Amino acid sequence: MESRDIISTPDQWLPRGEASCSSTPFPLVVWQGIPGEEAEIHVYHQGQNRWLGRWKRATKVPDRRRVNPPCSRYSPCGGCPLMHVDAGHQDGVRRHLVEEAFRECRQAVPKLDPTVASPDGDRNFRHVIKLAAGWSDQGHIRLGAFGRNSRDIIPVPDCLVATSTLRHAMKVVSHHVIDLGLEPYDVERNRGVLRYVVCRQSRTQGDLLVTFVAAKKTRALFDLAQDVAAHLPEASGIHLHLNDGPGNAIFSEDGTVVPMVMALSGKEEIEEEVAGVRVRVGPGEFFQTNPGVADLLYRFVAGAIQPDRPVVDLYCGVGGMTLACAAKSGWAMGVETNASAVARARESAARGRYPAEFVQSEVGEALSGLQRRIKDASPTVVVNPARRGLEDGVIDGILALRPGRILYVSCNPRTLARDVGIFQKRGLGLVQVVPFDMFPNTAHVETVAVLEAEGGPAVRVARAPQRRTVGSPRG
Repeated sequence: MESRDIISTPDQWLPRGEASCSSTPFPLVVWQGIPGEEAEIHVYHQGQNRWLGRWKRATKVPDRRRVNPPCSRYSPCGGCPLMHVDAGHQDGVRRHLVEEAFRECRQAVPKLDPTVASPDGDRNFRHVIKLAAGWSDQGHIRLGAFGRNSRDIIPVPDCLVATSTLRHAMKVVSHHVIDLGLEPYDVERNRGVLRYVVCRQSRTQGDLLVTFVAAKKTRALFDLAQDVAAHLPEASGIHLHLNDGPGNAIFSEDGTVVPMVMALSGKEEIEEEVAGVRVRVGPGEFFQTNPGVADLLYRFVAGAIQPDRPVVDLYCGVGGMTLACAAKSGWAMGVETNASAVARARESAARGRYPAEFVQSEVGEALSGLQRRIKDASPTVVVNPARRGLEDGVIDGILALRPGRILYVSCNPRTLARDVGIFQKRGLGLVQVVPFDMFPNTAHVETVAVLEAEGGPAVRVARAPQRRTVGSPRG
């Protein structure tokens, strides 16, 4: 159907940061809308199940929460859907979405602690960028973000939420990709070379890892590495990852769950310091996008464990949280499927002489072995799963350890509420929920839920620190 303008009033926030109108014939998702503000809305798509629209203007007095988005790519990029709302009210949106997730799961809505703010504010906090390679409408090579609701490539060289070093890196890499004529890969036609460029910066030291993701190895990629190394001195390591598989995944994995990379120039890893421990991060390994908030989150988790009891850290990544907990508890074990991340964690533990062990395994499989080893030690269990939450069988495996306390770190309020509800039905009490503003300008929120076994200590754990504790990056 043809697009048209209507007058309507959004009445709720959606988990991705748009507003929604329920008074229209079909649910209307409104980009840049604010619930309670009557507005003229341009409806540009009318599907069988929902409509899509863009806010044009308030028909009466604009909502007091509304601000003009400071980014020129705000709408076509779509990466910062709450940038039209002032920072104080953004926090209210995220807290509402956490509470709403518990309501939708028919759980009692917990009282949330004050949100732990991003120490770097709502700009210059992002230490990872992932650029897709593609074509402009005029047939020119482009690097940028995928567009909002599209696969269009949107250049974002002046992205306000990325660090200044990453903004410079985007410009340098894009210039040399275009200069070399490095053709973007077309999955459907199996033609071209470059798929993505991933840059990660250390907040502690300021240096970069740059990874080219390509469908095949060509001489031009080595030339690109030389050019980037010569013009981007912050790039301490440049790597290549080959991925000729279908779909849009950035990294492909082999049978050991390792993104295979080859070094083209420089170091194999960068260092980051969080919660007083140094961790090493390599290409394709997960680490938080906002290390400033990660530092505060890790400190909170380490401060919430029960001293002199073992700690089991599930989905531990490169081990930063495990090491922070080990320094306090006397012993911690991290479990992770990614073999290269486990190798980094073991290196960090050895260099820092931390009493920590790491196991490369699926979490469910590792838990059965831990039951025999830990027995009745009443451990603290830390979990930090992907957005899908805990897999089938994992909750049973955790409860078999008879934990005294569980610290559930989640990037998805819906799966957090679901899993917390199961733990509560199985005899654990929810004593604290703390939101962390890991992604300012978005509806995403990192949340830590603290659960305790019946008869466990009723004292609330210390509130998370509010100030920055590590230095800003150089550059």
